[in-house]
Amino acid sequence: MGSAMKKTPLRTVLMLGMFGIVLQAPSKTVWDGVYTDDQATRGEKALTENCEACHMKTDFSGKDFLGTWNGQTAFALFDNIKTNMPMDSPGKLSKETYADIVAFMFKSNQFPSGKDELPTDDEVLKQIKIAPKGR
Repeated sequence: MGSAMKKTPLRTVLMLGMFGIVLQAPSKTVWDGVYTDDQATRGEKALTENCEACHMKTDFSGKDFLGTWNGQTAFALFDNIKTNMPMDSPGKLSKETYADIVAFMFKSNQFPSGKDELPTDDEVLKQIKIAPKGR
């Protein structure tokens, strides 16, 4: 081991680690218009056809919804639904249909719509945080 080997100060390593964590933090919230009205309309129809045997539309809005999903990402919600629903055949719907259902849930919670549809890409969904207004 010669003198050519440089030591990296611990502070530099910690700062780089913190920088990596910051880069992974969600960059949008549901208040940034992350779905379209047309998508939410399709989601309502899909929810009626595939979910209402076990759930009511009101199960996905209000304090209970925010109590469960506050601080989580759109991906967590999307993945949970895609992995577990419908109960009789989890994962049977297309990724687009699951995204439509999530869009309907967002609309049901009065999160504003936007000009772009909620995507089905996992990494993009991980960048959208579910949060109450003002956060």
